[in-house]
This record gives sequence, C-alpha cells and structure tokens, in this order.
Amino acid sequence: MAGFSSNQLALLLSLIVAFINALGTILGIYLIDHVGRRKLALSSLSRVTLSLIILALAFILEPYSSMNGLYGWIAVISLALYIAFFAPGMGPVPWTVNSEICPKAYRGLCGGMSATVNWISNLIVAQSFLSVAEAIGNGPTFLILAAVVVSAFAFLAILVLETKGMTFEEVENIWKERAWGRGRDYPMSRRAAAQMSKLLVGQIGRGLFSTTTYTSNVSTNGASKILGVPSARVLGVRYWSTAASDAAREEKPMPKVGSGNENDHGGKAVVSSYWGVAPSKVTKEDGSPWRWNCFRPWETYEADTSIDVKKHHETKTFMDKFAYWTVQALKYPTYLFFQRRHMCHAMLLETVAAVPGMVGGMLLHCKSLRRFEHSGGWIKALLEEAENERMHLMTFLELSQPEWYERALVFAVQGVFFNAYFVAYVLSPKLAHRIVGYLEEEAVNSYTEFLIDLEKGLVENKPAPAIAIDYWRLPPNSTLKDVVTVIRADEAHHRDLNHFASDIQCQGHELKEYPAPLGYH
Repeated sequence: MAGFSSNQLALLLSLIVAFINALGTILGIYLIDHVGRRKLALSSLSRVTLSLIILALAFILEPYSSMNGLYGWIAVISLALYIAFFAPGMGPVPWTVNSEICPKAYRGLCGGMSATVNWISNLIVAQSFLSVAEAIGNGPTFLILAAVVVSAFAFLAILVLETKGMTFEEVENIWKERAWGRGRDYPMSRRAAAQMSKLLVGQIGRGLFSTTTYTSNVSTNGASKILGVPSARVLGVRYWSTAASDAAREEKPMPKVGSGNENDHGGKAVVSSYWGVAPSKVTKEDGSPWRWNCFRPWETYEADTSIDVKKHHETKTFMDKFAYWTVQALKYPTYLFFQRRHMCHAMLLETVAAVPGMVGGMLLHCKSLRRFEHSGGWIKALLEEAENERMHLMTFLELSQPEWYERALVFAVQGVFFNAYFVAYVLSPKLAHRIVGYLEEEAVNSYTEFLIDLEKGLVENKPAPAIAIDYWRLPPNSTLKDVVTVIRADEAHHRDLNHFASDIQCQGHELKEYPAPLGYH
C-alpha cells in the first residue's frame, strides 16, 4: 500500500480508510436533507478532484525525491481525503437522486438501469486500472480519473436539478415544464403516458429495429382512447437495405425514363424525370445484368489475404499508450455482452468501424476547403475505408438479422462514438488515427477467433451470400469462412493505413505531403 513494506501497517491503514468511509456515509445521510443533494454532490466532486490531483503528484514526484517515505505518507493522506470527501457526497447522493427524478411509472426500470450502468462502470475501472497504471504510471492514471471527475462536475452543474424538499409530483412537473414549457396544459395523464409509451415501444420494436416493411393501423380501442381522438394511425418504418431481396434477385427489366404515360410502354408504369437523369445500364463481364445498386462492378476487387494479420504497433509514447488502453478498456464490455456470438459481435463492430473513415474524410474535406489546398488523396482514402466497412455490415446482414435491442445498442454506441471521435480528430488527428489503428487490430483478433470457431465447427459454415461473392470476386462455391477471411484482410489493411497516417503526423508532417494509398486492399 503506497510503498509500505509492513503488512501490519498496510492492514491498519486499510482499516482506517474503511472507517473513514463508513463515518463519511453516516455524515452524508444527515447532510443530504440539510445541505441539499446538488450542493452536497458538487462540493464532494470539487474536493475529490483536489485529492486526486494531490495523489497523482505524490506518485509523479516520488521517484525524484530524496525524502524517504514522505510521498508515501502524502499518498495515503490524499487517499484518506478522497474517501472522506467522496463518502458524504457522491456516496449517497446519486442513489437518492436517481430514485427521485424518475417518473413513478418508470422508477423501477430506471433504478435498475442506473444500478446496471454503475456496476458495469465499476467493472471497467477494476479491469483496466492496473493495466493502465502499469502502462503509463500511477500518477498519470490518477490524473485521468481527476479529468473524469471534472466532467462529472460539469454534467451535474448543468443538467442535474435540486430535489431537496420536493415531492415526486413536483419533480415530475419540472420535467414536464422542461419538455413542454411552463404554464401549458400537459397533453397526457401519467396513466395515458405510460400506455402510449408502451404502444410506441411496441411499434418501435417491430418497425425501427426490424428489417421488415409494414404499416400498422391502431384501432380506436387502442390509440384513440389514449390520445382522445376518433382514430390514430401509427406509421410503419421501412428498413431500407442495400442487399438484394428475393424479388430483386430475379432478373427484372430496368424501367425506362420517359413521360410517365403508361400507354407509351405497353401499359407499364415508368420512372419519369424532368431532369433526364436516366439510370445507367450496368452489366457483368459476361453480359448479365448487375443486381446491386450499392456498388458497381468496377468497385469490386480480390482481397489480398497474404497480409500479416499478427502485426502490432508497439506502444512507445504516452499517446500510443493512451490510445492502446482506451481501446482495451472499450473492448471488455463488448466481449462480456457478445461472448462467442461472433455474427452479432461482427455487426456491432462494423457499425463502429465505419464511423472513423467518414468523420476523418469529412473533416479533411472541410480543411481542404478552408485552406484552399489539396488533401493528397486522403479524403478519398478514408471514405473508401468507411464504405468498405459498411459493405462488411451489408454482407453480414445477408446471413443474420440483429435483434431489436442490438439495433438499439447500435443507436446508442454510434451516437456516443461519432461525437467522441469527432472531438478527438479535431483536437489531435494523429491520436484519432492511432486509436483506429488499435481498434482495427482488435477487429483482426476478433475475426481470427471467428475463423477458429468456424474451423472447430462451433459456428455453421454457411454458403457465402451473393453480395460477398460479387464484391470480393469470390468463387461461386465460397463459404462463410472465405468471407470472414477476406474481411479480416480488409481490417488488417485498415489497421496499416491508420497507423501509417498517425506515423506521418507524429513525425511532424501533414497527410497531404504523402500520397494516400488509394485502393489499398
């Protein structure tokens, strides 16, 4: 413990810390109704930040000090202060506020979600702390935790309301005022809102997170009673897939562009366009019609599967270590969630992996416009990467359809990751590319495990879908194993491209100074 060699002394100090934690919690129970939830939490977070900074400095300065044991005692004292500041405030306040701010109809569900997020966060910290501390040192690790606390302080100060002395109904009315405005008649009662939410969730579960096309009309016994109107229509949502349907696989003649008069073409409806933009007639090399609208024959290629899939960029600088351990910390929740469900894991992975290329290409595009300069081809290279990752997803959708909750997870993960990567690329493009490089390394590892289970027979080696055979120019008798092999090769190429982009910028150059590896497959 903080460098103390005596086991008895370390045990005694641990007991002291535990006593401070218990005493602080008891004090928090008293203060929470006298000081207020919000003020108590903000005060706790500010002092926790200070104690973490002192703790980090103690570890950073200790190797350079000639005062034997001084910084060890400073670390112990700052740890005790951390517990003393945390226990009265952030110990009881979140649990109290979570039970007060949620509507009565959803209090149990929201409480369970809050507890789940809390324990998952604890698991991530517990699993990654020692690895991160070993990689970058104890001091920088505690500074990262201090930064997390600062972000929590900002979130609480801006978004969390004070619930001291308020009833559940008053808190619920505040949320209604924020949603619909002060002084307005709220459109639904609590019971009606619960019924309508249940109805909408049912519609979303069948529509937004479904791959089928439907239109559902709600009877007057359902939505009409809830909404108080004669009838209500709930529109279905169609999932537009780029994969060819069974009907589309049948060779159908391409409609011609004309006047729109059915009599002009034997009674068949045609596509009419004032602008005269006729769809091009695309055929294969053998003259047969091309069935895919999401890619063209000249965009297909044969994947280079001879690439080294075991290459790894060694972590040498602080930036490398930060990028590497960020990816390592993010992969554990996905492994726990999917375990050996490789198909579902691959689909989630591709929905994330297709984001960085699009974000990077967009930002480089805007930079090129602002500076009136060329990009060296990197805009196109990154967009090619994003499109290639998306084609991986379209291929897996031919083999398996995700459940509605997996689609909901994609919504959440994509929203968070897109914005986080956008900020990272604006602040440090070289760090962003390094993170993607390590992310692609993990993708290669995941597909390697997928191949191992295919070889063992744990996963059915299905025939390759038609979209994969055409996109990667695979033999007609190819299987899922062949598809996973070429996708793994793609991920290895993306790994090299992003590490290369980061290396260019780490050496003090700009991407435009080096030609982008266009068509690097």
